[in-house]
Amino acid sequence: MNFRKLSLLILFFSLLGFYSCGDDENSNLEGRWQLNQIETSDGKKQDVDTIFYSFDRNVFQYLKLTSDTETFMGFGNYSVSGGEIKVDLIWDSFRPYECDTCLGWNNLSRNFIIKKNTSSALILESEEEILYFKKY
Repeated sequence: MNFRKLSLLILFFSLLGFYSCGDDENSNLEGRWQLNQIETSDGKKQDVDTIFYSFDRNVFQYLKLTSDTETFMGFGNYSVSGGEIKVDLIWDSFRPYECDTCLGWNNLSRNFIIKKNTSSALILESEEEILYFKKY
């Protein structure tokens, strides 16, 4: 094998290696997730089926079905680093404004520890709660 072919082969595998080392932390995260269960620090479990989290290219959407025909929805940004997700919501993006209890967060920023992230299941831990999601 001559030097030129060897150089091209090394370049090809180097580029393939860089490409495959892309944003692995986001690989299974992007998409819409339905919250199924919340487990509190005292072990109590609450089944849920009306809350959805969506992750798409650093844009986060919170959606809660408040009735058969109405929703509470808002947007923000998220970042992933070291097995954690940081979400910052924008209050002005929420509709309707008058649903103060719809969000269920202590404030507009929340950090989540990723406990499990597969193509079909997501488990997040935050503020002494464990949140169980399935891909929607």
